[in-house]
Amino acid sequence: MIRHSARPTRHLMHDLLSSTISMLSSDSVLLLHLNGKENHLTCVYCSECAYPKTNCTSSCSVGLNELPAKLQTTLRKPVNPFPVLTYNALPLKGISTTRDDSNKLFYPIKNDLHRIVGFLLFESSDRILEDKARKMLTESVANICSSFLGEAEAKWDAGRTTQKLEVLSRVSDKFLAEPDGISIPKHYDYLGRQTIELLDAEYCSLWFVKNKRATLCAGFTRSGKLTKTISKTVNLDGSSNNLLGTVLRHKKLINAQPYSTDKYGSNNPENPNQYLQSGKIYSAIANPIFGTREQLDGILIAYNKLDSTGKAGKNIYFSKNFDEPLLQIFTSKMQVSLQRSQLIDKLKQHQLIVNSTPDPVIISSKFGKIIYMNPGAQTMFGDLMGKSITQAYYSDDTNSNLDRARDIKDKLHASEDGNISNYETILCNKKGEPVYAALSVSMVSDEFGRFNGSIGIAKDLSKSRALLTIGQALLTSKNSDLLLEQVTAFGLQIPKSTRAYFKLYNEQEQTLEFQALSSKDRTEKCPDIGTPADTGFTGHVFMNQKPCYSGDVHSDPEIKWNAIFPSVRSKIVIPITYHDNETGKSRKLGVYSVDSAEKNAFSQADVSYLETLANQAAVALYNANLLETKNRVIQRLRAAERVQQTTVSSQIDNEVVYESLLDAVTSDLDFQFAWISLIDKKKNTISSVHGRNVDKEFLHLAVHSLDSKDIQAWVVRHGEQFYIDHYDERLDEYIYNKFGHDKYVRLITPLLKGSEIIGTLEVGYSKEFRKVITDDEKRLVEHLTKLTGLSLAHRDLHNKLKDDIKVRLNLQKQLDALNEASIKLLNVATEDEAIDHIFKSLKSVGFDKGMLSLVNKDNQTIEGKLAMGENWKAIQSDSIYPLTGKNICAAILRSKKAEFIANCAKDLRFDKNLVRKAKINSQYVIPLIAKSELIGVLQIDLTDNDEIKNKDKETVQEHMKVLHTFASQSAIAIRNIHGLIAIDRLETTIAETAHEFRNPLHNILTQIGGLKDHLQESYSGNDIDKYIQIIQEEVYRAKRHVDNSLFLTEKTRVGVGCDFQKHYLQDIIQGCVDNYKLRALERGIRIAVRDNIRRLPKIVIDKPKIEQVFNNIIENAVKYSHYRQLINIKGYDSGSQILIAISDRGLGIPPEEREKIFKGFLRSKAKDSIRYISGTGIGLKICKEFIDMHGGEINVESKPMSNSLHKIRDYQDYQTTVNILLPKEQKRSSK
Repeated sequence: MIRHSARPTRHLMHDLLSSTISMLSSDSVLLLHLNGKENHLTCVYCSECAYPKTNCTSSCSVGLNELPAKLQTTLRKPVNPFPVLTYNALPLKGISTTRDDSNKLFYPIKNDLHRIVGFLLFESSDRILEDKARKMLTESVANICSSFLGEAEAKWDAGRTTQKLEVLSRVSDKFLAEPDGISIPKHYDYLGRQTIELLDAEYCSLWFVKNKRATLCAGFTRSGKLTKTISKTVNLDGSSNNLLGTVLRHKKLINAQPYSTDKYGSNNPENPNQYLQSGKIYSAIANPIFGTREQLDGILIAYNKLDSTGKAGKNIYFSKNFDEPLLQIFTSKMQVSLQRSQLIDKLKQHQLIVNSTPDPVIISSKFGKIIYMNPGAQTMFGDLMGKSITQAYYSDDTNSNLDRARDIKDKLHASEDGNISNYETILCNKKGEPVYAALSVSMVSDEFGRFNGSIGIAKDLSKSRALLTIGQALLTSKNSDLLLEQVTAFGLQIPKSTRAYFKLYNEQEQTLEFQALSSKDRTEKCPDIGTPADTGFTGHVFMNQKPCYSGDVHSDPEIKWNAIFPSVRSKIVIPITYHDNETGKSRKLGVYSVDSAEKNAFSQADVSYLETLANQAAVALYNANLLETKNRVIQRLRAAERVQQTTVSSQIDNEVVYESLLDAVTSDLDFQFAWISLIDKKKNTISSVHGRNVDKEFLHLAVHSLDSKDIQAWVVRHGEQFYIDHYDERLDEYIYNKFGHDKYVRLITPLLKGSEIIGTLEVGYSKEFRKVITDDEKRLVEHLTKLTGLSLAHRDLHNKLKDDIKVRLNLQKQLDALNEASIKLLNVATEDEAIDHIFKSLKSVGFDKGMLSLVNKDNQTIEGKLAMGENWKAIQSDSIYPLTGKNICAAILRSKKAEFIANCAKDLRFDKNLVRKAKINSQYVIPLIAKSELIGVLQIDLTDNDEIKNKDKETVQEHMKVLHTFASQSAIAIRNIHGLIAIDRLETTIAETAHEFRNPLHNILTQIGGLKDHLQESYSGNDIDKYIQIIQEEVYRAKRHVDNSLFLTEKTRVGVGCDFQKHYLQDIIQGCVDNYKLRALERGIRIAVRDNIRRLPKIVIDKPKIEQVFNNIIENAVKYSHYRQLINIKGYDSGSQILIAISDRGLGIPPEEREKIFKGFLRSKAKDSIRYISGTGIGLKICKEFIDMHGGEINVESKPMSNSLHKIRDYQDYQTTVNILLPKEQKRSSK
């Protein structure tokens, strides 16, 4: 249990009310009690009085008649809710602590009956701020004050109130005692523990809320924080039927008394029962936790109010007048503390930025007054503290300073994140001069997320523009001495500088030598000396390649410096280095130094300025040096030109290229000797083959394995230059000693052709002539080897292009010939004609040996069908292989890819006896495949074709690709021929069978008539006609199928014509419908002939043929319609033509089959899932041929009617329409 505090209640009320002063940005707060009997407002608490520390016995009051008229009226006629009233400069006589000129806000205090019992009076010299969060806090304070005023004495427990206010005060002290803020988890943990104590709750839980997802982060009981709380995440929306969703929806405190699952749902995601000793939820209270910008960050829920004995039960609830405001005040204080912590973090970040930058930084208030300037801003603008921010902007004829300031403000408020970056404008320095600057500005918000001012940092662009001008001037300079004088003069422009000078690197002497100096002392001359490149201040910077600034060189023990100049205290040294962007390499040129006689004379901005200037100087100096040494460079460029000429010559040879390289390095670059070593891939060696001024014996001996440790092999493996001026263990010791290589300096450079290293170039001098090979010479040699590689690559490319042109011309001729042959091939009628045509076509393009093998499906073998060349004919009869075997033909068919076999004798897939017998060495094998159907294999003999077989596989594939299309056409032609043969056989068989059925059917029809007459004479009843009609209908249907079959054969079709006469289509269609009416009724199908059919005029047709067409189509509609569907028959007169549309709903026809079904012997792949549908697939073929005889058209449409993807995919529920277009007249009316 909590110990009762000894502090008076008035002191606790002071802590409570004092917190509202800062929350509402007011100056003071008073608690006024309304005495209705005496018509007075009496002050019972004031933040300005001394009694928070000592007891106050005096009382201040004001009569109601002295209050403003609006407030008097409201008190006489109370309304709910009572309005919050504000007044400007309202005097309150009788209350000594109020000020007459202050702004006042009256916040009503009500009891349970909504009667006004007093006011909270806030005073401020400025406008009193109001928003949702402030109003919520003030209302909570007012509710507690209601009890404090003693109006609800029956519910007032002074001891308990004191205890709870003590907890609240302790929480406030805890938060205020964290000057640097505490983390969010610590805030929430502390909040959870204190909630249990504050509300006398049995259990409470904390939830994080983000993007309408609530995550349970912690749970607390009377014993403390739960260590094994199950982590849960719940998706919330406006309709979530639980306590969390209710708080999220209303964003306010919810007091569930009593807790009802009907109201708050039974799907409590937390399931707090497991943590409740009472085992049941009797009451609950939940309060939202808001972050900045009134964003909901969390929800706090407390369960089961405990009585004085520490037990929960019915009728024990969290009170509205005390527990609710306590919880609201409690969370509000925590929110303010959290926001304060975040604000402190932001201010720290801003402070770090301000302290670390020399650039101007200004903070302005929301009213545009400057409230902070860093030293950089003071230096640029002077003292503008308390003045308008507009004074920092420049006015000219284009824009005023006010326009420029407004422009920044507008863009800041228009930005999504309250920030603008690098916005260029013109500022005004303290001398009234324009300063071109880039501004980065951020909004500063208060703890409630509202605009409270801005912070901006300016980047002076004057130096950047000056550096750009300097850089352009330096790049145009052609004299290195003049360039160095210009750069040192620019260095003297830095304030407090006394001298600036350049030291350039002497590579041979390893020193830094003075080259240029500018000094404010005109008598000072540039020293004619050098300093070591690795010691002293400048040597330290040169070796480390990093700028260095010392504010006092005498007190810096880490850097030893040579005192060449007197009175140097501050010093900046920048390395001068040229960076080649193409190669990524760098070249050290020297250092650039600026001195001052004063301590700490320079800033970091000065270092950055000199660093930029040094980078520009490095580029300019490098270019100037190249220009100054133009004659030497031109001489060396002649060497490059000598090599480069070999790249443009049309008559080039590798030997010429190598000789040009050796001439260039010895004659033009003045190397005393040079030799080229080349790689032999077959032998895996590198050997010296070409040389200038080299002993022939040396060239003969210099042969080494690429896998050895020899230096030549090492250069090849690593692809790097290697400089030799002394013995190295990777050198051949015998050759080194025999030829006195210790007397020479040498350079070995890899020789590349494209990306491939093909050898090395080695050049050198006698040490008596020259002791070192300079970096310039190394780069020039590397450049020459690259040019040599280009020449060699050009030679290979030139030869390859010649070969490619020759091959392409040949391939084009072959392609034209084979394309023409392919067209003829598709028109041949027999298999023998097709095979003969294939071989003639191959001979026409230069392939006169080979064999065509075809698949025998019956035997599952592939068999040689026809051979070209005597050697192939000799093995044709033996070339029979199983399709599942390892033979090359079967393997190629399985892989479905063409293949070039360079050596058939070594390929295990060949029959070695047959290969040896036919003397076949190389061949190209192409599979013949037509739409996934394996047809055969074409083998092309390349044994005698040296032009092709000696190429690599990729080149052979490219050369032979022209045959692939021809092979595909050949496969299609053979497949079509096989298909036609099968169809002719099928048609002949069907026709012969149909002839056998025709006469019996005719006899049956004749006898049916006699049978009908006999039955009618012998028996009475209506069923006789029905059954006879069924028999006749089925016999007629069988006869129609026989007639369809007979029409298929050519011998039956010869001489078939049309007997054109005028007829009504309605009579023909109705007769056909009657033929199938009984069959349709059996399946519940109704056939509807629409009225527009009956309005169609007579047209010229062959009636029997058109009857057969409609019979076939209506029969199909009945067969393929689903049970109890409708068949629609419509007709349209379009003028010169008649359109008949017959639609049914049942199985559909896939798009790829809608043309093929008219070719015969093909039925749709769509199958009925319940019943089998019989058919031959020739009905629509007959319809097409009869309609064509009439000069008409027939087509099929099929569209899905179901929403089921399964039915759509399997074509189970489609509306299929057959459209028939017939002309009204015919050109001929007879056969």
